[in-house]
Amino acid sequence: MDKILELYKTFLDPMKRHKRYSVLSDGSRESIADHSWSVSVLALKLGDFFQWEETDELIKYLLLHDLDEAVIGDIPYNTQKTNPGIVRVRKAANKATLDLLPNSLKTYMRSSNLSKRTKALAKFCDKLDWTLQTITPYEIGSVFETVQMQSHYLDEFFYKSRTLFKDSTAGELEFLDELEEILKNYTKREVANV
Repeated sequence: MDKILELYKTFLDPMKRHKRYSVLSDGSRESIADHSWSVSVLALKLGDFFQWEETDELIKYLLLHDLDEAVIGDIPYNTQKTNPGIVRVRKAANKATLDLLPNSLKTYMRSSNLSKRTKALAKFCDKLDWTLQTITPYEIGSVFETVQMQSHYLDEFFYKSRTLFKDSTAGELEFLDELEEILKNYTKREVANV
């Protein structure tokens, strides 16, 4: 029972309280827990759609994939990418997080336990969540800036997704093409309504 209380106090409560840099459609910031839940639901749906054999492992991993943010907070991707010191801090926090976790949960947090394709789907779901959030309109700047920003994010997302899924089946690539068309049309319609 003590371990459950410690898990809650150390990780679960901070994940609900700590905010990420991402902004939701109502202008508020999402919590780490909001993000982990959303990414996991996307994985559940896509795992079903692709009939992925490792869907359960994928969801368990995604529920915990940003657990270290309960300790160090959210660090925007671009900041991590351009600052090697922050990458080292995040790796150290990840290791410290693993050390604090009960053994039964450690396995789920290690992406090394996932197949290459499942890791790609995990990364895709993580980026898809952020991309869907980014293209959901809310009051920022002019309509032109919004269209330009959304178009840029979608182009970047689908370029990176095709790189992630370079060894994919024809069905998965067809899915990406359809999703790209749907999201670009959605963006145009939403912006036209602003």
